[in-house]
Amino acid sequence: MRRSISILSAVCILSFCSSALANTKHAPLPDQILQAKTVYIDNRAGFAAFGDRAYDELSKWGRFKIVKSAKEADLVFLLSADEYVTGYRTDTSGTTTGTVDNSGNVRLEGDSTSRTHAQTGGTTYLTLIDPNTGKSLWADQEVWGGGHPVTWMGFTFAKSATRLLVRKLRKRIEEQESDSKKVGKVDSAPAAKTPEADAVIAEQYLTMTPDGGVGLTRAIAWRMANAYPKAWSQISTEFVNSTLKEAGIGTDIQALVDAIAEMRAAVVAKDGEAIGRAVVKIVSAPKAEEKPERSLVRDLPKRINEQKLDSKEVGELDSVLRANTPEGNALVAERCLALTPDGGVGLMRAIAQRMAKAYPEAWNQISTELLNSTLKAAGIGTDSQGLFATIREMRAAIQAKDAEALSSASARL
Repeated sequence: MRRSISILSAVCILSFCSSALANTKHAPLPDQILQAKTVYIDNRAGFAAFGDRAYDELSKWGRFKIVKSAKEADLVFLLSADEYVTGYRTDTSGTTTGTVDNSGNVRLEGDSTSRTHAQTGGTTYLTLIDPNTGKSLWADQEVWGGGHPVTWMGFTFAKSATRLLVRKLRKRIEEQESDSKKVGKVDSAPAAKTPEADAVIAEQYLTMTPDGGVGLTRAIAWRMANAYPKAWSQISTEFVNSTLKEAGIGTDIQALVDAIAEMRAAVVAKDGEAIGRAVVKIVSAPKAEEKPERSLVRDLPKRINEQKLDSKEVGELDSVLRANTPEGNALVAERCLALTPDGGVGLMRAIAQRMAKAYPEAWNQISTELLNSTLKAAGIGTDSQGLFATIREMRAAIQAKDAEALSSASARL
């Protein structure tokens, strides 16, 4: 019966800690605010200038059409003001006189006056209201003269609280829409399931990682093995077989393990003919074949120029990948794999292809770890380097017709 290998055991080398990454600075604004096209300015602050400043700032923004009534509006910008007591201040003034006697004693005489009054401050409130329900959708406040004052020609002017409120809202909306756009662009590529899209993602992410993608690839492999085991079994087997082929081993991992098992059984049974058949399978060289042209790698620079995701568009992912933490890599792996329709097979192929070309040392590290783990899970008593060295010795022993050397090398498997 053919003995199978659980490639999933390879994930014992691929571990990371699960945790949330960075918390967002603000809770997301309601969709009603983002989708609004028309606004009505309801100025109840008691000062006409408040409404004028709001109108001017919204006009500069250009996002909303300002209408004449709440019935025509998708949103109502309610402006209000209040003056409140923030504490009490006492001002004191006075004069003091005194005399000094012959013994050096000081006698003070004086009078003073004081006046206590309330210390007040003004605040502008901006509330976005649903004109149909009267529900408050968002609200904020700004103290009069808040923010950083503006200095011009030696004179300092306090900033308008109304303008600051409108600008704060604008910043919130633009940041939220920008983040959604960034995530959309990044997320659309894995979901496309095309070699070109996978290549773009691989290129973008690997150029951000300081280790050539080692940590990120481990995180993706760990996630695939747990969430998409069939996909991981498929791609990890491809990687292991590719590593064997590049090392000059003319068989795939399953056939290699089966051949070693056959050889062990034949040795126990002292069946020389069976030993010979098994050894041939193990030491056979790969068949000569023309390697297909890797158009994806060849055309990658061109495709990147056409489809490249600017690092600014990636947003938080940029700094996350550069930090190269297990948590950050886990976040990227989770996001990408959740969007790929094939469990990440195509994306992992693209990452492996790009790593092998641009970061050969990093890819050698990952592929060696994977092969070693697979050999260990299959019960092979040596790592990849030992395996390759042993097969070379076996080949040399066969050519030299040295049965003792062949037996000695075979025992290490």
